[in-house]
Amino acid sequence: MPSISPLATEYMGEQSKPNQEAEILLGIYTDVCYWARHFDAQISVVASLLLSIDAAIIAVSTFDKFLTKTDIPLFLFIIMLSIFGVLFTKKLSMAFKRQICRADQLKLAIQELNPLTRLTDIFANADRIHESQSETVENKIDKEQLHTMWLYLHVFIGLIGCLLIVLAFIGLRAKGDIN
Repeated sequence: MPSISPLATEYMGEQSKPNQEAEILLGIYTDVCYWARHFDAQISVVASLLLSIDAAIIAVSTFDKFLTKTDIPLFLFIIMLSIFGVLFTKKLSMAFKRQICRADQLKLAIQELNPLTRLTDIFANADRIHESQSETVENKIDKEQLHTMWLYLHVFIGLIGCLLIVLAFIGLRAKGDIN
């Protein structure tokens, strides 16, 4: 029988000897949680990269203190990056949710094999404590999915790209320009 992982010992207690199936399920649970964190990290990395590219495009296009029709392809690129960001975030958030659903099912299966783990009770109690200690506004923000906020950010950047296109058609100049 393989050695018991520290996570298994923590949740299953010293007195109980988990069977091999519970140990295998715990390993799968750990792997599933790793992949959920991986998808979540990918969303934030890509969002940061896209924001950096968008900021660079805006800096280059406004360097001459004019918004002209020649800047429109750059602003269209910002809109395309925003659409990509929305689609990428949506796709990976679905993968994240799938992994979390798998993790929840694995927790239930581990608890069925070894009732002494009381995993659902431990997590439910921790959630109750957390909610009772949270401020109301913080609680509302916590319930809002971070993935949804990333989606809103990409949509907002896309709207900025649209606004810049309109301003480029008007031919906006920077305030205080002598010409």
